[in-house]
Amino acid sequence: MAEITAALVKELRERTGAGMMDCKKALSATDGDLEKAIDFLREKGLAAAAKKAGRVAAEGLVEAYIHGGGRIGVLVEVNCETDFVAKTDAFKELVKDIAMHIAATNPSYLKREEVPTAELEHEQAVLAEQARNEGKPEKIIEKMVAGRIEKYYKEVCLMEQPFVKDPDKTISDLITESIAKIGENMNIRRFVKLNQSNGIIVSYIHAGGKIGVLVEAETDSNSEAVKECLKNVAMQIAAMSPKYVSTDDVSEDYKKHEMEILIAQAKNDPKNANKPENILEKMVTGRLNKELKEVCLLEQEYVKAENKENVGKYVESVAKAEGCSLKVVNFVRYETGEGLEKKNEDFAAEVAAQMK
Repeated sequence: MAEITAALVKELRERTGAGMMDCKKALSATDGDLEKAIDFLREKGLAAAAKKAGRVAAEGLVEAYIHGGGRIGVLVEVNCETDFVAKTDAFKELVKDIAMHIAATNPSYLKREEVPTAELEHEQAVLAEQARNEGKPEKIIEKMVAGRIEKYYKEVCLMEQPFVKDPDKTISDLITESIAKIGENMNIRRFVKLNQSNGIIVSYIHAGGKIGVLVEAETDSNSEAVKECLKNVAMQIAAMSPKYVSTDDVSEDYKKHEMEILIAQAKNDPKNANKPENILEKMVTGRLNKELKEVCLLEQEYVKAENKENVGKYVESVAKAEGCSLKVVNFVRYETGEGLEKKNEDFAAEVAAQMK
C-alpha cells in the first residue's frame, strides 16, 4: 500500500475542500492515487464543498448557550447562504453543537490569522526559552517551537480545535462536512464566551435566531425574579440596540468630540445667532445627554415601563423588591448578517437551490 503522506493529504484538501479525515480515508481507499481520491470524494459528495466556498453566506443563526447555572454564557453567529437552510434542523443542530463546543473549551480566536503578531512572538519566545531550559540544542529549537506553535493554535483557535463530540475531526472539518451535506457555503462569523463567578449570565434569542443577546450581571441572588428581570433587560437590548451599559462606559474623548460638534451646529444655526455662549452650552449639554440616553442601556427608557422609568431604575426596583444586590455589568448583542452583503432571492429560488 502506498504511503499516505501529510503533503498528499494537504494537496487533496486544497483541491477538494474536504476535511482532513475524509481526505485520509479517500487516499487509503484509493491506494494513494490523488486523482482517484478526488473522484472518491466527489462520489461521496464531499468534494462539492470547495465549489461552494466562494458564495456569499449572509443568512444564518445566532445561538446562545448557558452553562453552569448561568456562570458561563456563549453567543455564536454561524452564516449560510439562504434563510431556507437556516431554518433546517440540520443547520440548527450544527450551530447548537458549535455553541456547546465553545462552552466546553476556551478558544480565544476564530482562526490563526486573528492571533496578534505580538502575542505570537511572545509565545514563540517563551517556547524557545522552555526548550533551552530543557537542554535542547539550538539547531533543533526552531523546529520544536514550530511544532509547539501548531499545538498552541489548536488550543486557542476555534477552527483548529478538535470537535468535543468527535475529536477525530476539527471544527473546520465539521464546517466542511456540513457544507457538503447541507449544500450551501457556511462559516462561523464570530463568537464570545463570558464567565461570571459573582453573578449570572442570561440569554435571549429573538425571531428564531435573527438576534441574540447575553446579559452579564453581578448579583448575590439566583431568584426567578432576578432572572426574569435580566431576561427583560436582554429583550430591551435586542429591541433598542444600545452601545454601552451606562454613561460611565462612554469615554471622555467621545463626549468632548460630540460636544464640539453640537456646539458648532448650534452656532451655525441662524436661530441661535443672538444667544450668549453660556445658553448655547446649556442647550448643547441637553442634546448630548439626550444622545447618551439613546445609546446607553441603563439610561434608556424601559420599553415595558408604564411610568417612563429608565432601565437602571427598573433594575434597582427589582433588586429592592428581592432584597439583593443586582448590577448589569456587560452585554453582547449579535444580529445575523449585520454588515454583510445579502443576496435577494425569493423562497422559490431558495427551494430550487436546494434541488441542485
